[in-house]
Amino acid sequence: MSKCKLENGHGIQLQVKNFEWVRDWQSLIPSLGATKVLLKCGAHIETKVKTTQNTQFRPIHMAARLGMTAILQCLIDSDCDLNSKTETGETALMICVKYKQEECLKVLARAVADFGLVNIGGQSASSIAGSCGSYLGFQQTLLDVIRDGKVPKCSNIFVFSPLLFVAQSGDVLGFKALIGKGEIDLDKQDERGFSAVMVTAKEGHVDTFRLLVFAGADVKLCNKYGETVITLPIVLTNRDLFEKTSKGYDVNASDGDGYTPVMLEAREGHGRTCEFLISCGAHWDIKNARGETALTLAKSNGRQNDTENVILNALARKLVLGGSPMRKHTKGGKGSVHSKIGQMVGCTGVLRSGNLSRRNVIRREAEVGPSLCFQRNRQRKGDAIEPGIFRVNTTKNKEVHFMCEGGLEMAELWVRGTRLVTREAILVN
Repeated sequence: MSKCKLENGHGIQLQVKNFEWVRDWQSLIPSLGATKVLLKCGAHIETKVKTTQNTQFRPIHMAARLGMTAILQCLIDSDCDLNSKTETGETALMICVKYKQEECLKVLARAVADFGLVNIGGQSASSIAGSCGSYLGFQQTLLDVIRDGKVPKCSNIFVFSPLLFVAQSGDVLGFKALIGKGEIDLDKQDERGFSAVMVTAKEGHVDTFRLLVFAGADVKLCNKYGETVITLPIVLTNRDLFEKTSKGYDVNASDGDGYTPVMLEAREGHGRTCEFLISCGAHWDIKNARGETALTLAKSNGRQNDTENVILNALARKLVLGGSPMRKHTKGGKGSVHSKIGQMVGCTGVLRSGNLSRRNVIRREAEVGPSLCFQRNRQRKGDAIEPGIFRVNTTKNKEVHFMCEGGLEMAELWVRGTRLVTREAILVN
């Protein structure tokens, strides 16, 4: 019924009686080890597989159909043609989507297979996923790839657009990953004139809509029907939020009740959006008429989430990397006090005070408050237990005390920030 032979070291030719017998081909495919040996011995990576009905396809198509991720990766590593097509115009990407081989989809997406290609029926990988009932799996798999920092390749934006794809899903982390790449055109429109910000508005994705607006997306664009974000003919229960966000790009602009965007997100428990807004310049200490700030709203929203920690981490990281005025104590509190600008240096884990080349490298965790020895040394000075004091250790195992402006709350932020940046430096180095 079938046969397999090596032809003069140039490749493997498989002949099967019927294309539909593809489920039995696995017995004809060599193992990963055998595949590597054959390739090393000169087997041609693009050898075509023929059926008795003269249908032709290649090893990459077979591996994608059968879900053989290891062999698929081996073929890719050996520089096979990622976008080669079968006689029906299907690429390996389309085949693995059609047969719901999600791990193969992930491998191909990371290897930058082209999502902008179509088969002879005009279908792309994305439209095939929709027609065969596997779109949710397709969406989740591709979002995982995007969140990991890989932008899917697409040669035709009218066939598939990574940005519009994420806009349709409303995935915040996916948006942050794409926006962080910098080269993404936020205002690119599809064949109907819809931009990403229009798609998020149409789908009711408030969080991703805000991300796009604050990242600079144009809310005044019109589609081919003359519609803008606000005039789209849909009913939204939260349309007022879209309208308020669309009125301007000032991340610190407040609404009629004095709430800024970061306050609204903190109140709703949207920690990641708060983090993004703070990174864009949102002020955490602005107060509304009730005396509320983003931080107090995060603490009082009553939801089981990490919004408070996310906000505090973002604030702390921004504080220590940007620097702020402080006083540095010398000789364990016995010496003079110098006014400095304290600042963590990048991801080095180094806390620099002033403009001198001498630096204090944190080796152990920073702590809020003075040590007992410092308290004894400063007792006569009357400032032994000021609320803005925190201490760190240098590479010479000496304690250095700092007094920051803003009291205990600011000292806690400094300690949190130095711990975060130091931990990140350890991971990097």
